[in-house]
Amino acid sequence: MPIPKDLKNGIKEFTKQRYNELKKQYGPIEVAKYFSNILNEIKNKFSSHVHFKNLEHPDQSWRKILGDALEVLFQLNIGEGIQKLGLLCAKPTRECLGERYDIILDKISVEIGKNKVQPDSDLVVYLLEPLEVIAILSVKKKFRERIAQVAYWTIKLRGKEYNIKNFLITTDEDKTFSLEKKIKQKVKIREDTKQEIQKAKAIAETDTNGTFVAAEFNIDETEKIKTYEKIFEELKRLKNGVK
Repeated sequence: MPIPKDLKNGIKEFTKQRYNELKKQYGPIEVAKYFSNILNEIKNKFSSHVHFKNLEHPDQSWRKILGDALEVLFQLNIGEGIQKLGLLCAKPTRECLGERYDIILDKISVEIGKNKVQPDSDLVVYLLEPLEVIAILSVKKKFRERIAQVAYWTIKLRGKEYNIKNFLITTDEDKTFSLEKKIKQKVKIREDTKQEIQKAKAIAETDTNGTFVAAEFNIDETEKIKTYEKIFEELKRLKNGVK
């Protein structure tokens, strides 16, 4: 069942309102640590809407709604953070990119067989003059949720003549990095969960360009897995590498 317009608009307005309030409270970069809190507030505030009462499986609708809200939050935050670099952040849709859509779509598309296919991506970061895409971003609530998918498209993009990086940005709702610390401390964790964490991290370290974690808890950083604020350093470096 399609999401009603009044619900969409209400969530969109509330998301931006809370973003601006928390940005004022915590700062323009630190605010990202509290994006999970905003998502919880959205669900609490709008769960009584009649739309959800008519659904057999409301959780499916919530997954899309909260996923979309998280994309809005990161688009706002990254867009503000890279503006001074002359970079833009947008959804890879015709509605958002306008007349640049076809050019940008061609730059990020990869060949699979005889077809040109657009990689799964939630946001694109591009330089306006000259028009170059420097990164595509996958925004996920859970680190383990789509890491293999991100890795697949990263490998495909390595064959492009353009040097486009593919990054995962996550709020790590499945607590991969807090559980990882417990594993190191030899706290008892279910064996299947431990294996999932180790597999996801191995893929991230080997077959992606990088993962950036926006969460309140501390993480053990590696060469490929870093705290969220470091995405801005990486995008600046990539921008400076454009000839």
